[in-house]
Amino acid sequence: MITSDRIHFEFGSFTSMHTDLPTPREFFSLIKHSSSSTRFRAPAAQPTRPSMTSSQPDRPTTKQPGWTWSWINLLLDAVLLIVFTVICFVAVVVRFVFPPGPAAAGWTLWGLDYDAWGGVQFGLLAVLSGGILVHVMLHWSWVCNVIASRVAGRGARVDDGLQTIYGVVLLIGLLAAVGSALAVAVITVQAPG
Repeated sequence: MITSDRIHFEFGSFTSMHTDLPTPREFFSLIKHSSSSTRFRAPAAQPTRPSMTSSQPDRPTTKQPGWTWSWINLLLDAVLLIVFTVICFVAVVVRFVFPPGPAAAGWTLWGLDYDAWGGVQFGLLAVLSGGILVHVMLHWSWVCNVIASRVAGRGARVDDGLQTIYGVVLLIGLLAAVGSALAVAVITVQAPG
């Protein structure tokens, strides 16, 4: 604590020992609100500041810990990055470490054979897909508002009901497209010989 006869500094915060000195906020407010037409304006009456000896501090010193949307997004993004990295590793193992196709029969890596590594890859892909779906759901209002502002112009917004309808229609459309592609693949697959 550094003390002079006019100004008192404590932990980086500015506090006035005399009521005739303005706080930094009051000082900058006076500068900001002074105009060129009224060069010498009397300052408006300012509320008195609570003394530093009161039991209540001016500002909270610590924030309460808890889950915020920013922390949830960070956690989800970190999980998606980790899952994506592991999928890339497993894909390289399946493609380049094991011999191709039937020649991989009997080969194992860390106790898992070729088919088990393929199962791990599919499971990780399912986790990544679910995480991406949750990520898009958490940011769906932002997605709708960005698209609306691009299509309808600046400041356009989509209400919550329409956002839900658009989301359900998009999800049904994506599932129908993937289901149709799988149906065509099952119908057109050819057995050997």
